[in-house]
Amino acid sequence: MDRYPQRLLQRLAPLIKIYLDPSLPEPFKTSIVTTAEHSNVDNRVWSHDGVIVSFVDDLNQPDLETASASPLDPDSDLFPNGILSEKWLEKYCNAIPMVFLLAVHFTSDHDEIWWADHLLALRKQLVELGSQIVVMVCSGDGREAEDRQRLQVLQSLTHLPDDAVFFVPSATAVPKVMRVINSCFPQWASSFYGKKLAKVQNRNSKFYNMKTNEFDTEIVLTPKFLETRNLFKQGILAQYYMTPKWSLAIKHLENGYNTLVEIISECFAGKFAADYPLTSHDIIVYASFRRLLDIAAFHIFRGYLAVGNPETALKKHAVHIKICNDITRSQYGDNVTSATRQCQYWTATQYELLADYLVEAGAIGLLKGDDNLVPFYGGMRYALDSTTQMDVFTDPVFAYLHAYNLVAQLSLDGIEVRDYMVGYETDIEEYRRRLLTKAIESASRDSFKKQIDPRGTTLSYLHWLLANHTSAKTKAQDLYRKSIAYVDDNSDLAGLMREKLVVNESGAKKIVELLKLPGTRGGHGTPLSVNISEATKVAVSPVDLVKVDVDIVNQSLAHHTFMYDTCVIQITLTPNVDLQYLQSVVNVPVSLVVNHVTAEYTGGEILVKNDASATQTLPQIVENGTANLSLSGKDSVVLHYVFCPEKSGTFKVTSVATDATLTLGQAVVTSNQNIGDFNKHQSYSKFYGKDGVKNVRTSDANWSQITVKPLQPKITIDAVNKDIGDIVIGETVNLDFKINFQHPSTHKFEGSVLLAPRIAVTSEHEFDKDLRIRVYWEGHKDDESLDLSESIAGDGSIELVRKLFVQVQNPVTRIATPTDATVQIQISSEISVEGITSEHDLASYEMPLIPSFAHEIKYSIVPRYGEDDETYMPSSFIINDDTTQLGLPLVSRLWQARLQVTPVDDVEIVKTTFDIRQSNNEISLEIVGETKGLTQDFTTTSKTGFSHRTVSVFTTAKVFWRKKGREIVNEHTTREWEVNLPMSDPRVLLSTKRDGENAHLRYVLENPTPRVFTFTTTMDTKNYDFSDPRNIVPSKQPPFPVMPFSRHVMDWYVKGSGDLPELKTFDVNYKVLLTTLVVD
Repeated sequence: MDRYPQRLLQRLAPLIKIYLDPSLPEPFKTSIVTTAEHSNVDNRVWSHDGVIVSFVDDLNQPDLETASASPLDPDSDLFPNGILSEKWLEKYCNAIPMVFLLAVHFTSDHDEIWWADHLLALRKQLVELGSQIVVMVCSGDGREAEDRQRLQVLQSLTHLPDDAVFFVPSATAVPKVMRVINSCFPQWASSFYGKKLAKVQNRNSKFYNMKTNEFDTEIVLTPKFLETRNLFKQGILAQYYMTPKWSLAIKHLENGYNTLVEIISECFAGKFAADYPLTSHDIIVYASFRRLLDIAAFHIFRGYLAVGNPETALKKHAVHIKICNDITRSQYGDNVTSATRQCQYWTATQYELLADYLVEAGAIGLLKGDDNLVPFYGGMRYALDSTTQMDVFTDPVFAYLHAYNLVAQLSLDGIEVRDYMVGYETDIEEYRRRLLTKAIESASRDSFKKQIDPRGTTLSYLHWLLANHTSAKTKAQDLYRKSIAYVDDNSDLAGLMREKLVVNESGAKKIVELLKLPGTRGGHGTPLSVNISEATKVAVSPVDLVKVDVDIVNQSLAHHTFMYDTCVIQITLTPNVDLQYLQSVVNVPVSLVVNHVTAEYTGGEILVKNDASATQTLPQIVENGTANLSLSGKDSVVLHYVFCPEKSGTFKVTSVATDATLTLGQAVVTSNQNIGDFNKHQSYSKFYGKDGVKNVRTSDANWSQITVKPLQPKITIDAVNKDIGDIVIGETVNLDFKINFQHPSTHKFEGSVLLAPRIAVTSEHEFDKDLRIRVYWEGHKDDESLDLSESIAGDGSIELVRKLFVQVQNPVTRIATPTDATVQIQISSEISVEGITSEHDLASYEMPLIPSFAHEIKYSIVPRYGEDDETYMPSSFIINDDTTQLGLPLVSRLWQARLQVTPVDDVEIVKTTFDIRQSNNEISLEIVGETKGLTQDFTTTSKTGFSHRTVSVFTTAKVFWRKKGREIVNEHTTREWEVNLPMSDPRVLLSTKRDGENAHLRYVLENPTPRVFTFTTTMDTKNYDFSDPRNIVPSKQPPFPVMPFSRHVMDWYVKGSGDLPELKTFDVNYKVLLTTLVVD
């Protein structure tokens, strides 16, 4: 932004001038300055609402008289055909204040009379401009009362209004008073700048009254000149409010911008051709037009950002660049080269201006795309028309970089640079360095590194570019190193960067950078010619010279390693630098040798020294502590150290230390490595054995360690009955297993052996996860392991049989068990030796799971006929001598509970028990006899003799069952059933006795109530012969009574077959038919 005066680009705001009385105590001065700076936006291109604060030392303001200089003034260098002087643009933010604030302190020399005279003189200067005078009288030191009286005198002499005079009793009160004054700024600004704006808007004249033919100019004045002047003034003044009127400012600035473009095109088209004699005055005017155009474009750009429209702001920036470049090309005619170079240079300055703004205001961020705007991270591509696209950037780093790219190859030699290019760099190379330096500073901010450049590639690129433009060798080398620091050392880009350092460095630094080249480290290397002629020593190599790999394997390559097995520690040494590449780029012999190797492992240390006279074999067996450790090309040196572990545990190589020397002619590089991490992150490794190289896998995650297991016995387990069958939910199954144990062949096993059973239910479908399963050895708890320690104490082989019980218990079933469910039984051994426990799977079995032992279980209660009337229907007219019941008879009813069970195949029901309970404590429920198969008789009796219409009976049953061929009887408890039984309703019971076709039908009509009921009966005599002489009851009876607590018995002797005859019993009183209940 240093290409334009700061005042022309800064954030516009009301100007506040502050005068501090020299006699003012220091605390007051400090507090006033601090408070004022909080809202000061001076010299800022972007900020929140505030004011421009200017501290002055003199009450006399000479600049107020000259602040109105304009192109219409004959003393102006733009007279007579300029549009707007830069002095006018500066005067409202530099000269003419909205408020002149005075902080005064009464003294004997400067009393209220002295201040009144100077205030009146100052107000005379400001009154014509409409500026406001505000006075702060600062007191203190116990003079508050005196100073208040002086203030009244001062106010009466100057006629200052109350809102322009403030009394400050102490320095601590300054912030409060300043806040009160600041609260008046919006109103004062609206009045002060509103009048200025109205004055400009009311100027109707569009013509000049001077003759321009009297001046050395070819610019013809038109009404557009004054129109453009007024539009720019209105656009600038609209921004001076406390809250700028952005919509009004943007409107006037855009209109003024467009008319100024027309003026430039009309006045200067083709007039910069080499043979055109443009006057010096017109060149000055042209420069002012171009600067005014740039300033207006900047204000428009900032305005759109302020109203939250960054897309339009950036579009305007792009359009401004295109318009101005079109103007430049039209002015140079056929001189395309000059026009193109001028356009490139000027465009770079505009992107630099944009970047400077974004540095202060902050990056804009991501944009919303449309048909003509394609956003990308850090900027956007905008289609100006169907053939032209421009990139505009929202992050300052990319804007600086784009400006650099425009001038990277630009040469201004032989062309004339016009004065409108303020701050033109005569040294174009210095301008490039400045752009890159600014870009690096901006790219170093935390937000850029975190959001856009987390890997530092942009910073690397910028440092690289700046190094290429830096002539100082030391500084350039530092920049190259900074550039390399951000990229992968193994990348081709890092290699190209380091080649610059290798060529330019000398001595030890040359060798250090040479070793860092990707080609030296086995990557892609470009042809170089490096001259090494000095006897240089590099004490610490920048890279590891030797790559060390460690493997510990069982010599027999067995997957598991046990005590007393032969194991090999294999140490592989490989050049970590490409010796062939080094030899191809340097002019001296190259050699690499490992002086000694020291490896520490569990249980000891391996020390190997270099013996150049020893024969190099693959591998070299380490026996006497020496081996040939010379490395050449890409070949490896492989060392083998053999040992036999005599105890179990983990054997690990903890570290390998090497001392290597690389010789480049007379230059020597040493490398001391101590490696403790040997993870290869691969599934196999190469083992160099007697039979050649083999790829082997390891059972350990770390190749540098091997797990040695204790001696293991041989254990097998098999089911005695190979077909273990299925298992039903609720069933317990016992399985016999034969266990065979054998000691190791070399040593007797001394340890403990546990056989652990595991069980699970699996299915491809959803089932009740709460299904309870149990597994246990005979005499053991659930899931408890079987300890074989005592059984295997002897020598040789041991064989024994043990029972395993498996049970699937009945769940609270919510989800039906699927038919494909199986019970998985897994038996594994837990072998513990020397505190180390290992697990081994021995056997697994599957048992299909049957959801239930029965397809269906039904329950019912049916009535039964008890013939003993004294027990079941005692008469109310007979009182026994031994009874204590003097009230109503106690009627009992006989019932039978029935289960109907449909078992699945191979299931037999062993027995059944019932648990029958009543819900009413006034009812007695007694079990009658033993359970017979799936039935149980019981009676219900009222304890008090009172009539109970019904009683609720609750029943659960236990069904004992087993699978055929199995000994264990399983128990199933049914759900609880609830049945309501009638206690006092009359009923008809039918008892039948058959003898071939002859049948005895006995119908018993019961009345268990204290009331008399009247009934009629009708017997259906079809299909049966009722001619037996014993039949005394007519087939149709007229109404007859049944006495309270009595039975009415009706017998028929019939002959026939098929369905029994039907007796219809009608209750005359209640008009209902009674249902006949069969009791046999």
